[in-house]
Amino acid sequence: PLAVSNYDVCLLRDNYDLSGGDTFGLYIIGGRIDAAPNYIDSIQVYYPISDTAVVMHTDAFPGRAGDSITVAHSSIVYNNIAYSMGGFSQATGVTSAQVWSFNPLATADTRWSRLKDMPLARAYPIVAVVDSFLYALGGDTWSSSLLYPRAECQRLNLNDTASGWEYVARMPDSNSQVRAFGFDSDKPGDFAGDIIVADRGVWPYESTDCYIYHTATDTWDTFPRLGQARRNHAGVFIPDEAEGGTGVPGIWVFGGRQLQDTLCLQVSEYYAIDIPSHDVGVTQILAPRDTVDSGATVTPQAVIRNSGSSGETFDVRFAIGADYADTVTLTLSPGSTDTVGFEDWGALELGTFAVTCSTMLASDTNPANDAVHDSVYVSPFTGVAEQRGLPGVFSLGRVAPSPSRGRVVVRFGVPRLTPATVRVYSAAGTVVRTICSSSLAPGYYSLDWNGRDAAGRPAGAGVYLVRLEAEGFAATRKLVLQR
Repeated sequence: PLAVSNYDVCLLRDNYDLSGGDTFGLYIIGGRIDAAPNYIDSIQVYYPISDTAVVMHTDAFPGRAGDSITVAHSSIVYNNIAYSMGGFSQATGVTSAQVWSFNPLATADTRWSRLKDMPLARAYPIVAVVDSFLYALGGDTWSSSLLYPRAECQRLNLNDTASGWEYVARMPDSNSQVRAFGFDSDKPGDFAGDIIVADRGVWPYESTDCYIYHTATDTWDTFPRLGQARRNHAGVFIPDEAEGGTGVPGIWVFGGRQLQDTLCLQVSEYYAIDIPSHDVGVTQILAPRDTVDSGATVTPQAVIRNSGSSGETFDVRFAIGADYADTVTLTLSPGSTDTVGFEDWGALELGTFAVTCSTMLASDTNPANDAVHDSVYVSPFTGVAEQRGLPGVFSLGRVAPSPSRGRVVVRFGVPRLTPATVRVYSAAGTVVRTICSSSLAPGYYSLDWNGRDAAGRPAGAGVYLVRLEAEGFAATRKLVLQR
């Protein structure tokens, strides 16, 4: 009913019982009318089944910038809650950091709740949700009638909004007024856990640059460019599993402005995302990695993912050098990931050995991710023999420091040439890490333990036991880790 610009569309279930049977509406929160600073805080809803549009008479958008109604706030939906954040007011020259949530199923006049402010006030933040985290990327700050694009990025845990926002990696370039598309980590396809930012807006201009953010590693990369430079455009992701019609699944962008506000694009573009039916692969080798001491025992581990749209049962093979290989059978649902462990491997020979983990699925349509290759170096035992005479008996000194937040030193004595092992155990008696398993000459030794388990993961806070065993001798010392 009200002609507006500068808005996002939010699909929300409100169970509005129209005669046409609508339970979902397309919500527009505020917007700009005619010319700035003529902004409205009204909420408009379009119900597509009955082809009905209404203006809500309650629950106007409460977001403000310097006590003025804002425009250019960004909105996104997660679990049927709309989140609106940021914006600015030309009337007051103020940019907003406010964040609000809207529950369409709540009682009238109680649907808005204020959340923690963003650390950086801005308009046009680029928003996406991945794995229940709301990301606010880039955006514009307003000063002296000009918009200045930013590169800072933050995220908010929507399952714990009281904890507030935290910073993540900056965008490669300042950016605003464009669209982002987030993919949960359990989704099939190559972009699970990623955010794709379609285009780059730098007021008053735009470019065709696109970017991809990897939430798991907190890193950015470039992404294939758009054909047309644009900003203030619309965008939508059409999933492969969408039913009905003959449309092309993928990322779509529509319209937008180019060079000037009066030059609006009619050209639409899409990036096809083809999710194969059968695609399993190796994501990462966790162990062994880099260097291990001779005599150490390592449990090989790898991360395996089903990126296809079908559930699969298949074999995974792990090989180290020419003398070790083990195969396990794994079942994964579409989009799921699992960490797989194999039979223990003993680092008995010195040298560098090839490490390969591979999936074996006969119907796999994407062989590029079927194997990961690495190497491991088996080095001579790295404990340091201290120059202070020869011990007369076996001994295990105090582990220090304790309590510790990570690295500790283990000192022990060996009176004669003998095989010896030093292991770290959990309080429950499970081996966490073998830090020495070798034949040692007589002497006093000093070993470092970095507080990580055999897979390289930080050991959790708690009580651990360090145990020396050698030729019938055994001694144990307690260690407390704090995180």
